[in-house]
Amino acid sequence: MSRIKIQTGDITRYGEHIVGDIGWIDYGGGFIVIDENGDPDLEMVEPLQSYDSKWFPAKWMVYRACLRPGEFDWADLESMSSTTGIPVEDLKTAMNSSDPKELAWFTWEVAQVFGYGEVDCYPLELDEKGVRARYPEESPTVNYPDD
Repeated sequence: MSRIKIQTGDITRYGEHIVGDIGWIDYGGGFIVIDENGDPDLEMVEPLQSYDSKWFPAKWMVYRACLRPGEFDWADLESMSSTTGIPVEDLKTAMNSSDPKELAWFTWEVAQVFGYGEVDCYPLELDEKGVRARYPEESPTVNYPDD
C-alpha cells in the first residue's frame, strides 16, 4: 500500500491507502490520517464528478470522518448487509472495533451505502490545482476534450 503525504496548510500528515480503488484520486478511495489531537480519521476522496470541458473543470470532494468505535451506530446494518452482501455480524464487529483499519473499512462501507454526506456534512471541494497541492505524490488523470 502506498503512503500518502497530506499537506493541509502548515500541517503535514501521513496516511496509508486503505479503502477504495487503487486509483483513488480518480475513482474514489481513502486512507487513515492522524488529526491534530493524535486521533485517527479516514480521509476519503469521492470519485471524480463528471465534467465535459475546460469550461466546467473537474471537482473532487474530500470527506473526513472520525474513526471511533460506534461512531456510525445509526447505520442500518441489515440494509447495509443486503446492499453489500457483507454479513451483519461482520459489519457489527467492524463498527465496534478499536482497530482503525477495521473502522476505516466500516466507514467506507457506510459512505458507499448511505452517501458520503452522511459521514461528513462539510466536505472540502478541490479543483485540479487543489488536488495536486494536497496530494503531491499522486496525480489525477484529467484529460479535457479538444474544443
